[in-house]
Amino acid sequence: MWLGRIGSPGSQAPDCTVSSSSQVASIRMVRVPASQENAGEVAAILRREISWSAFLGRARQHGVLPLVYRYVKVQDQLPIPGHVVEQLREHYLSNSRRNLVKTAILIRILQRLEQEGILAIPYKGPTLAVMAYGDLGLREF
Repeated sequence: MWLGRIGSPGSQAPDCTVSSSSQVASIRMVRVPASQENAGEVAAILRREISWSAFLGRARQHGVLPLVYRYVKVQDQLPIPGHVVEQLREHYLSNSRRNLVKTAILIRILQRLEQEGILAIPYKGPTLAVMAYGDLGLREF
């Protein structure tokens, strides 16, 4: 069953046909802004038989596990097994710690550049994570 496509013409990302419930659920969980209608659709999809390993694998492949975890935290009535929620939580916490270390390194580099009179403006990594999501741990970089 073909349900849609990920990517856009001319993009470097591979063209992936969305064909499984786990793929559709993970895509809808990272949709912004989240809506009640969307939450109902996601819950209905998750009530079907889901391959949780495929679900987690696809979300990991696309770098959206932290965003899926945020969605799961907010939508507390989703039919998701506890071990899946725990894996999402652990990944989010690990990603947050890793991003804090990377942010500290970036700050030291920026301070050193400033000491040398070099103006640098970060616009990706931690800067983008905070601007886009308001949470350093929600973006993988």
